[in-house]
Amino acid sequence: MTAVCGGLNVWMSFFKVYNHRFTDTKIYRSWLFKLLNYEIRQKTKQLALESEYEVDSSKVIFNYSNRNLSEDETKLLSLGLDFALPCKSPSFADNFLAFERLCHTVNNCQILDNSESAKLKVFEKIASLANDTFYDFKRHRHWLPSFSKAKYNALKSLKEDPNIIITRPDKGKGVVILERNEYVTKVNILLSDLT
Repeated sequence: MTAVCGGLNVWMSFFKVYNHRFTDTKIYRSWLFKLLNYEIRQKTKQLALESEYEVDSSKVIFNYSNRNLSEDETKLLSLGLDFALPCKSPSFADNFLAFERLCHTVNNCQILDNSESAKLKVFEKIASLANDTFYDFKRHRHWLPSFSKAKYNALKSLKEDPNIIITRPDKGKGVVILERNEYVTKVNILLSDLT
């Protein structure tokens, strides 16, 4: 049985069953997957990864180049220049430095007794956790479910186009697409002006 919490349309993510043997049945698992998919859809809407409203791209994207944008490219650019994909692989330095900082913090705290064996056990667990998070990183676990391969390819084609520059407007938020040659000449004119 599902329950709505406090009238806020928030689903409980578990079923209370009288007999725990029912948790191994197919019907129980199918309802759990339905609830999980519902929660994923709700969270992606909250994170604006899947929006119910469309942004008017003509108010956000200013295309002054000769490139005609596809529908996927237009939707991606309407997300803004602050949109970013999850990382493909974690940074070695960032990962291990964070865990090293944690070890120094734990070492300086008075929560541990002063025995070396207790500190070594804690440090071994932290080292194990650091190795697990870095070496067992699975890219597919961190991929956005609403981000398709076609959208990724559209983003890649925008990035690799040598004839355009994608930048921010001088005022406000948005996306400006300019021809690279025109942009470079205008920047050179601005830089050569001595006044």
